Amino acid sequence: MDPPRTAWRIDHLDVVDVRCWTRVSLDLPDGLVVVCGPNGSGKTSLVEAIVLATMGVSPRTPQLGELVRHGREALRVAADVHDPTRSPSGARREIGFAPGLGRRLM
Repeated sequence: MDPPRTAWRIDHLDVVDVRCWTRVSLDLPDGLVVVCGPNGSGKTSLVEAIVLATMGVSPRTPQLGELVRHGREALRVAADVHDPTRSPSGARREIGFAPGLGRRLM
């Protein structure tokens, strides 16, 4: 028996200037993805970027300016979301934020 499948998944994630990440681009396979590494390596920041791209908010702080990498002016997160129950081709969710300018869903 096959395991139950979720309604949607993220196929690709782009993160720019979010917390400790300068730039990361990940192709995510279907199924379980495990992120592991030492403390302070950015695991939680990747999860935070996923929530930001899909929900438009941070699960850790209401102040999105705290997510912008130190010394940078803005952040950007994009996720290619695939929902086979709605569209076989999927959709791109993207958000940018610059302190003083506010958030912008793209």
